[in-house]
Amino acid sequence: MCGRSCYPQHFLISVKTRVDGPGYPHEVDSQERFCVIRTPSEAAPQFERLMAAAALAVLTLLAGARAGAADIPRGEPPGVPTQGLSLGAVLSEADPGYVGFHRQDTLVPLITYRSGPFFFSGAVAGVVAAQSAAYTLSFDLVPQLNRVSASDSPQLVGIKTREWTVNGSMTLSIQQLWGKASFAVLHDILDRNNGSEIRVSYSYPIRLGAGWLIPAIALTWQSENLTNYYYGVSPAESLPDRPAYSPGAALNPGARLGYFAPVSNKWRLGAQVGYTKFASAITDSPIVARSGSLSGMILFMYSFSSRAAWATPTMPLHH
Repeated sequence: MCGRSCYPQHFLISVKTRVDGPGYPHEVDSQERFCVIRTPSEAAPQFERLMAAAALAVLTLLAGARAGAADIPRGEPPGVPTQGLSLGAVLSEADPGYVGFHRQDTLVPLITYRSGPFFFSGAVAGVVAAQSAAYTLSFDLVPQLNRVSASDSPQLVGIKTREWTVNGSMTLSIQQLWGKASFAVLHDILDRNNGSEIRVSYSYPIRLGAGWLIPAIALTWQSENLTNYYYGVSPAESLPDRPAYSPGAALNPGARLGYFAPVSNKWRLGAQVGYTKFASAITDSPIVARSGSLSGMILFMYSFSSRAAWATPTMPLHH
């Protein structure tokens, strides 16, 4: 998958947490062992700094999750499915923001299943490294659906095709009374853009009728390699009205609103709309025409087990 020699590196993180509750306070010691696949490349120093920052963030968030574990409502652990098999599909539509290209439709199959530490959640596959009622730490494979070609618009004639890819991700999901938070570090494992992302999101599920209304906000940092692949213009692609351009890293805020509900004992339906505001590194590109990307999707899922735990499936990435 790496396209080059890879080697694993293991490291151990110790966490000491002060817990307050009945019969408390007291301190709890725990340890988590992680494995990171190291890939020697020209971007290795940047990615190693990214992983160091991610490890520090994981330590902080894990400590906070354990400290509040006594206060969270009882229910399914956050982040991944717990049991049962569900199959379905999602139809998504997004405005990718490119000049003359206003609509990108994608149909993606969805699978929700759990077997031991291995799981499928919507369009994402992964393995759980650590889990409690308050948090889930997993290593995932996440599709990135960004793509564009010269045939998508007359204004894009002469550009090289930008392809979709698959990201390897380390994801920490936390569930507390104040809502759900997610922190993810992603890197392209197909070597199509060799880029990295850091994604932080917060959502607060609200019971509405038979289902859940889920407003969410997000902040995404994208590396220079990623933005240059999707939004840069090489000298070979440049024209008199399309100068060469190399964007830097970008920090993109976004928001989304979804509603997910069972319509019978077996069927679940959902819909979601979202908007991502592009950073200036992206909007300054001569092949970008808008300040952000509006997206929407509808999904349906069928559960093969009456005991299947309903959880919001994880969607593939657009931006």
